[in-house]
Amino acid sequence: MTHIEEARRAVNNIVAGLMLKDPFLALLLRRTTIVAVDGDVVAYTDGIRIFLNPEKWLGLPEKDRTFVLLHELMHIVLRHVPRWKQLSARYPLEERVYNFVMDAKANQELEMYATGLTLEIIMPVDVEETFGVKNVEEKSVEEIIREIHNRNPNKPLKQFIHDIGVPKSDGGSGVVAGDGADGRVVIQEGDEPAGKPLSTAEVEERVIKKVVEAVMALRAAGRDPGRWERLLELLKPKVDWRRLLRATLVKGLGHSVKRTWMRPSRKLPGVYPGKELWRYGKIVIMVDASGSIGEKELSQFMSEVYAAAKEVEHVVAVIWDTIVQQEFEIRRYTDIRKLKVKGGGGTLIRPVLEYVFERHRDASMFVILSDWEIGDVDEARVLLRQIARKTIAVTTHRDPPKLPFYVVIRI
Repeated sequence: MTHIEEARRAVNNIVAGLMLKDPFLALLLRRTTIVAVDGDVVAYTDGIRIFLNPEKWLGLPEKDRTFVLLHELMHIVLRHVPRWKQLSARYPLEERVYNFVMDAKANQELEMYATGLTLEIIMPVDVEETFGVKNVEEKSVEEIIREIHNRNPNKPLKQFIHDIGVPKSDGGSGVVAGDGADGRVVIQEGDEPAGKPLSTAEVEERVIKKVVEAVMALRAAGRDPGRWERLLELLKPKVDWRRLLRATLVKGLGHSVKRTWMRPSRKLPGVYPGKELWRYGKIVIMVDASGSIGEKELSQFMSEVYAAAKEVEHVVAVIWDTIVQQEFEIRRYTDIRKLKVKGGGGTLIRPVLEYVFERHRDASMFVILSDWEIGDVDEARVLLRQIARKTIAVTTHRDPPKLPFYVVIRI
């Protein structure tokens, strides 16, 4: 058996084991393209793919192999490569400083996998001791880098036998030529071709889409995403709400595919969910007419909804404040102009929920757009809970109530 064949089998086994232990990571890892490289490096990522030296990786103990893959995957999930590119333009620190900090933040998320390793890994405490930055676990990469830059450090960093850091280009290690896409040897086929270059914006958009889809796939299968659901919260302040909304709607409406445990994958039966076409008929958007959102912002919001949901049979807008003011169907883009925000007055959500329950309870998905300054939100909690799992709660001001919403988006 060649190193490539052995690496493929080992990756499949890791994915299978993770599907039982941590299905969120398993789903994302299975969708990640892994390309064979040679040279001194063990693994690195370009922000969307993992580049792996099969000979060096296979020489590691099994726990270390798993950790290396998850470490690179976490760099992808946390969007470290795009963030590094953006930050380095503002804070011209050495590349290895970024690598050091981002390694620590990636490993912070993988602490449960860090026991029993032979690898020496960087953790938040190492950043604190090296640079004098306090409370690294609670701070973002951006905050940490800014502090380090302001201190203007010139300190030696730990040297590690295995480089499992983030910012490396193809120049850092030779790509193994083969018969795969773009003439490369592919250890695992994922969503992206092995060698297709992607812009920073494309990388960010694809990562966001995968994270949203992984969380939603677990929910659809009746499985709890657990602590990983908070990644949606971490993404929100850093990501254009338009992209997050569209990615969420596309997944929720599922007019492309739905991943399900009902039909197994032919490649990995019993390990990775199969695919099933998912056709939905109606989305209902409840718009708070008394909120802080203006007509321009509302038009932008509805344009994103329309773009994501244009293949849906019915898109219904319901305008309300203390009562339902208006309902109309959006059949074409020009229908968005019918939306009018009067402003002023209070807001009660129970009347619109009762109205929607009576007329549109069969909807595939609901969207609530509001500033969530709502007078009767506690009284309406029971009604909200009934539709929460297929509701996108969008807020312009206050946090929506703590309910199992499909996702919460702040604009």
